Amino acid sequence: METFQFNDIPTHIIDKFKETFKQYPSITEIHPDYVKTDLDKVLRKSRLIWITEKINQNSDKLVTSKLVEYDPTGIFVYINSENKLFILTTIERKNVSDFMVNSLKHK
Repeated sequence: METFQFNDIPTHIIDKFKETFKQYPSITEIHPDYVKTDLDKVLRKSRLIWITEKINQNSDKLVTSKLVEYDPTGIFVYINSENKLFILTTIERKNVSDFMVNSLKHK
């Protein structure tokens, strides 16, 4: 069976979404320059599913990618190493993700 992959989203994320919500996600890709709000504040109440970090010689942690469950009824947010944001949603929660996209461009 061929696995769906959208641009910079690893296949295992699509598979996790399908496993959790029993359907392929609708996907919105957001360029980092579009986001004008503090993303950490937007995602602070979200459940972290996994994270990839790098630690430099000064013991500074740098998050290189992460996956969060923004809404347990159908929205994941994936942020890749280029800081691109991907909103994966069920079609039933698409209006919530659209609202989220609009809120990201306001300070």
